[in-house]
Amino acid sequence: MKTRNARVNHLAERILDFAPKAERKILGDKTRDKLCSHLCAMGVDARIAERGRLEERLRTRWSSLGLIAIGNSPICWGNVLNQSGPGRNKD
Repeated sequence: MKTRNARVNHLAERILDFAPKAERKILGDKTRDKLCSHLCAMGVDARIAERGRLEERLRTRWSSLGLIAIGNSPICWGNVLNQSGPGRNKD
């Protein structure tokens, strides 16, 4: 199952590379998926957490892209934030 998910993620990344900018927004931001993949490659027990958890709604001026759950570690989760906003370049 893990290899199938890796192939699907790789395919989604390739599609995003060639998709026009307007279509990339429809397909969604893959930052959280990429970070989770990199953590797994480094040997961290990381997985994409379900959306809507309480931890995701911590008050910040940035929007949340979602959580990454981390197992077997003193750090239980990481919130991936989108820093773009007023005065920031979104490209």
